[in-house]
Amino acid sequence: MKRLSCLYLLAFSVCAAAQTHDEIRHSVEQIQEKLETKQKPADLQQCQARVKELEDWGRVNVPKCTALLDELDARRDMDVIWKIFPAATGLGLGFGILWVAVRAVRRVRPFSKERKQLFTLLTVAAWISIAALVTASNAPEHPIAAVAYTFIVSLPAGAFGSVLFWWFGKKTGTASSST
Repeated sequence: MKRLSCLYLLAFSVCAAAQTHDEIRHSVEQIQEKLETKQKPADLQQCQARVKELEDWGRVNVPKCTALLDELDARRDMDVIWKIFPAATGLGLGFGILWVAVRAVRRVRPFSKERKQLFTLLTVAAWISIAALVTASNAPEHPIAAVAYTFIVSLPAGAFGSVLFWWFGKKTGTASSST
């Protein structure tokens, strides 16, 4: 029984990532048939012959499975690239469209200080809302972790937004008096 479980483990660990479930089941059934049809080794020479047979089997099948595992890793890498590419393209197009829209609005009606401050506040609010939505979609294990993650992702929006709000609110063209 111990030898049978070792062969099960060997069959699954070597070929699990490379074959489908049916192929694995077929391999296990073949191994079971070999074990059932063969007589149990009675002496040391038969045991050594069986070990040699399994080593030969491993020499033939392990490189195949290793090559298939390498191919699987390469496919996973390509899947990651094909997921990142559309996201990066969409982000770039989004920034481009936003830039064109801001330029069009500035031509029609230039921004006043108040309008710039309002735009800054809306941008910061949108950033923080999107950060909260991203945190909610990732579903951290603990609510405090979700709050901390949202806070950390929102820090740049708060920092840059507060500086821009202050900068756009400054009075320009007045001389400061020192008394």
